[in-house]
Amino acid sequence: MTKQDYLKLLVESIHSTTIATIGADSHPQTRVIDMMLWDEQGVYFLTAKGKAFYAQLMEQGFIALSATKDKISISLRGKIRNIGSEKLDEIFEKNTYMQSIYPGDTRSALEVFCLYEADGEYFDISDPAHIVRDSFTIGKAAQEAPGYYVGEGCIGCKLCYSVCPQKCIDITKKPVVIDQHRCLHCGRCAETCPKQVIEKEGLTMNQSEKRLFLIQSLLNERPSCQKQIIPADSERQNILLRGLMNVRRPVRIGADFLQVQDAYLQDETAAKGITDIADLTPIQPGLYLWQGDITTLKCDAIVNAANSGMTGCYIPNHRCIDNAIHTFAGVELRLTCEQLMEQQGYPEPTGQAKITPALICPAAMCCIRSVRSSAVE
Repeated sequence: MTKQDYLKLLVESIHSTTIATIGADSHPQTRVIDMMLWDEQGVYFLTAKGKAFYAQLMEQGFIALSATKDKISISLRGKIRNIGSEKLDEIFEKNTYMQSIYPGDTRSALEVFCLYEADGEYFDISDPAHIVRDSFTIGKAAQEAPGYYVGEGCIGCKLCYSVCPQKCIDITKKPVVIDQHRCLHCGRCAETCPKQVIEKEGLTMNQSEKRLFLIQSLLNERPSCQKQIIPADSERQNILLRGLMNVRRPVRIGADFLQVQDAYLQDETAAKGITDIADLTPIQPGLYLWQGDITTLKCDAIVNAANSGMTGCYIPNHRCIDNAIHTFAGVELRLTCEQLMEQQGYPEPTGQAKITPALICPAAMCCIRSVRSSAVE
């Protein structure tokens, strides 16, 4: 089946979908919305301008939807745009029940939205012993289907096949090949592989989802912040995330948080651009002059100007170097410093230093040097 087949099925056969946005309380909110039209540009739906749903669509510009009928489902997640009254008359002509809901000129309360760039998935379990899965896109180049893939190093032991619910692994080849159109994404093959060469691709969170996960996890640690509204735009989310990291006490946190945090910060640092000292020209042997973001510098060690408490700046989004390094090295840097200071038993004298791993920063080590007495922490 083609993208056109899937969109036609969604609009003309299933029709009613569940759309998710982020509500005013910063939690997911769903409602049932009919898909009215489809064409090469995407799929179209509408809502009234006075509804909270309309405001969320305008502010967020992104939705996720799912629809199912007769054990066949279609899911889409992607970008939307408001096209006003364009296609409104066509929608009413093809969906005549709308003429009774909004008779006459009352349809002027409505505006049309187009889901124009999205990742989609088709999933058919009408024959449970032989499921069918397919991926497609709207408005952008097709990508490799998300799923589990077998890499080099496969020894052909067939253990993955023995635990696969759908027996969708071709064991006549080496490496064995997983049929992505029949895979349930249960992950049993990856768990069983003795060589650990089966990896999932395209099933992980994107940067926006990672950021929201980190924010919500940090808010959950603070009972006073349970009703904190998470902003819809990425800029304000970044400010909130950094602030929450800045004020967090030096205590342990779950491995799931650290895994997401590490991946998120690595991608953020890569997006800023990493400067390798090997690519710089020294002004004299062993001496380099460089101006830039110290958290992006790949070298043996970076030096942090800290207070005598050595656990970093606790002022949310402060512009000091201490704050920047503790933010982009991750929350474990503060814990590492706290453990060193507990072992020492007294504040770090001015001019003295401690050496720690730089963690998520591209430098190998971090030299934390006390340059002032500790402020309130």
